[in-house]
Amino acid sequence: MTTDQSSSSYIYKEIPLYAKTLIIVQTLVILFFSFWFYQEYTYNAFFQSWLNGYIQTNQLFLLTMFSGLTFAGVAVGVVVRSHHAKANLALATASKEEATSLGTTPTGNFPVGTEQHLIDMIRRNATPASSSSQTQTQATSGTNPPPGQRMPTLQRRDPNQPNTP
Repeated sequence: MTTDQSSSSYIYKEIPLYAKTLIIVQTLVILFFSFWFYQEYTYNAFFQSWLNGYIQTNQLFLLTMFSGLTFAGVAVGVVVRSHHAKANLALATASKEEATSLGTTPTGNFPVGTEQHLIDMIRRNATPASSSSQTQTQATSGTNPPPGQRMPTLQRRDPNQPNTP
């Protein structure tokens, strides 16, 4: 089941019963009047002549109304699609925030704190034999190395090339 289907079924469940009943009754009334209009046009010669004359006289008005309703329908479709896109984006954002709250970084690669722990380990191994208090100070100082010491970097080397310092 896609998110579009699940969100639309969720919206359908949120509509109260009286509103659903009202929509069904209005649909039936519109269908009844449409059938009545067609029957009246078919069997009433006076209504036929009046409607044909009205259409011929007001063609520009009817064309404008039809175009306006068509464009309004397209606009409603665009708004509905953008609403669904925003809802899907909100769901995706919520799931990403949930993943973050579960203890992973925004990239999702490492649990929170692991990256900092790896950096601290590299710093400890890069320094010459230092006292444990200096190592503790480095671990709590954050990401900035102590003055006079460079942060070690990883370099990519070709295995076919001899090691050059």
